[in-house]
Amino acid sequence: ENPEEIHQFANSILREGKPLPKVLKQGRQESAVWMTYETVVPIEKAELNYTLDSGRWQDRKWESIPATIDAKTGRVTAQLPAGVTVYYFNVFDNRQCAVSSPHEELRPSAK
Repeated sequence: ENPEEIHQFANSILREGKPLPKVLKQGRQESAVWMTYETVVPIEKAELNYTLDSGRWQDRKWESIPATIDAKTGRVTAQLPAGVTVYYFNVFDNRQCAVSSPHEELRPSAK
């Protein structure tokens, strides 16, 4: 495996290449989730990755849905489907390099 992100990161340090996008913050208000980013390379695609499963990470089934990009504000938004246990965002720049937000684990609500 030889992901393009490794080359772009190295070039940004050693050869004055353009850096990968940087995740700044993320948050959630009920089912509305968001993250902010900064980048010098345009973001072309964003997705929300999530699972409804619990248990061992490697045994969980992950799903992906498109997220909305606001390039002017550097913000990505999405709505969590019902039953999500963990989610994170991926953003892809115009080099098709992916950057992920931290995983956010949702605690079950008290009944």
